[in-house]
Amino acid sequence: MAARVTEASIQALAKGAIESKENANNLVDLLDYLQSRRARVVKWSCGAVATAYGHLIQEHYSWLVNSPAGRKQQAGVQGSQNDVVVKFRDWMRENYTSCKEQLLTLLAHESRDVQEAALNSLLLLIKTEGTCHIATFHSYSFPNSLLHQVTGRLLDDQTNTSSLIGRFEDYLVYDDIRFHWMKNIASVLSFKKKHQLTQQLAENSFAALQPLHSHMATDDSQLTDLFAGRPPLPERDAGKEGETGEEEEESERREGEDEAEEVMEEDVANPLRAKMSRSQVRALDVQTLQKHRKRFSDAWLAFLRLTLSSLLHKKVLVLIHSEVMPHLLEPRLLLDFLVDSYDTGGVVSLLALNGLFILMHHYHLDYPDFYSKLYGLLEPSVFHVKYMPRFFSLMDTFLSSTHLPLYMVAAFAKKIARLALSAPPQGVMVGVVFVTNLLKRHPNCRVLLHRSNTDGVSLDNDPFLVEERDLARCQALESCLWEIPTLKSHYCPEVSVLVSNLISSLDKKSEENIGKYLDKDFDDILSTAETKLSDNVDVPLNHEKPAVDWSF
Repeated sequence: MAARVTEASIQALAKGAIESKENANNLVDLLDYLQSRRARVVKWSCGAVATAYGHLIQEHYSWLVNSPAGRKQQAGVQGSQNDVVVKFRDWMRENYTSCKEQLLTLLAHESRDVQEAALNSLLLLIKTEGTCHIATFHSYSFPNSLLHQVTGRLLDDQTNTSSLIGRFEDYLVYDDIRFHWMKNIASVLSFKKKHQLTQQLAENSFAALQPLHSHMATDDSQLTDLFAGRPPLPERDAGKEGETGEEEEESERREGEDEAEEVMEEDVANPLRAKMSRSQVRALDVQTLQKHRKRFSDAWLAFLRLTLSSLLHKKVLVLIHSEVMPHLLEPRLLLDFLVDSYDTGGVVSLLALNGLFILMHHYHLDYPDFYSKLYGLLEPSVFHVKYMPRFFSLMDTFLSSTHLPLYMVAAFAKKIARLALSAPPQGVMVGVVFVTNLLKRHPNCRVLLHRSNTDGVSLDNDPFLVEERDLARCQALESCLWEIPTLKSHYCPEVSVLVSNLISSLDKKSEENIGKYLDKDFDDILSTAETKLSDNVDVPLNHEKPAVDWSF
């Protein structure tokens, strides 16, 4: 009867493999356990193989990781022992390669615990390879080829991997992991085939990108927390035996540098970089903020080229102005995405407002149709969407300039006042406050309110063309704001009182704070009305006192 497999027995196998070459076959047993049907056994084995190979890499890095120096060392083995040693080392490398492949496969295991164990084991191997390379060659080489494979598995186009990506987020505090993670996201997305560009891929990519902003540095001096070893200082490299040309090529293979090295403008102007070895340049890049921002930009732009579902599109637009744009190397590259979003209509257009306005205001990009598109968003539904407070807050900012054309201000004031007639009470309050603030900023528009008292304009003979999308042709300046006095008779007491107070305070220069009305809801209004009722007031339930006393 086969012995029962326990965590202790698996750890004993790993310990034996570490202590003696004679126990090397223990590694084969551990790899077999990685294919067990029992999730617990697989989980234990993940940790065991990472521990065993971690120690072996530290002792035999030069030939176990198949570096050029290791191949030379292997070729230098003399005598009859040569074949035995070479075969043993080849066998060990094959097993190590098989170990990594099996761990990568386990990232898709049905057990969440196994997935996390495999991920942690792979990251441990990345850490060990990186630190051992520095210790062996006194030069920097991040083992990105393995991390690239991890990234490819996590950015799956069929399976939801967001929970495992959330576990990977724990490693994003390390600057080298984050740098290469962003690089790999851009690479993986760029090389996906058309049939792989699924919504699941987009969802997983968003899960991978969303947490990055909270870990991005703001200065080079903050980029000091490295996971896979600290690069040696250039002056300490001098006089030491470093990488040969072959070894640098091998390092680039491990880094995944299959594309031409990108040269930024500041690189050309930096004479220090020209004197550095490729290893030193790689080390410098990981600790340079501009390079991190470049990787961040590449990753996000690759993601935004995907086809996004309506829900995901909204999620991106909600955070793009605050969590993405501040870290981009060139925010202007978002213009096409934001303009396309703004042209979509509905809530998507509403959410694109902030990012588009930032590009116009801070980066001086011209978008002539901005205000006409903004006017087109004024529909009855705007008072019912959950983004209503955000929309009016932004629109208040967009219309804050006192240099806007009078016809434009009149059009916005008239359209909002008209929509307020059919809005819920909280929407009416926001709309009326917004309109009166516009009138205070632009005193010449007050004629619209005063005209209603003398010209008898009403809904039937109002020259205002409510369906006209052109601000200059809607004839708002020929109309009047008769809607505002009408709202003094609103059925909700709090609304009618507010309208009366706002009309009487038009001569005051100070604007009403619209912010305190944006978060009001009907429950708040109802609570305010209830507090005004006296507990001692008897509420009549009948017009006449009943002739018969039905009380018992």
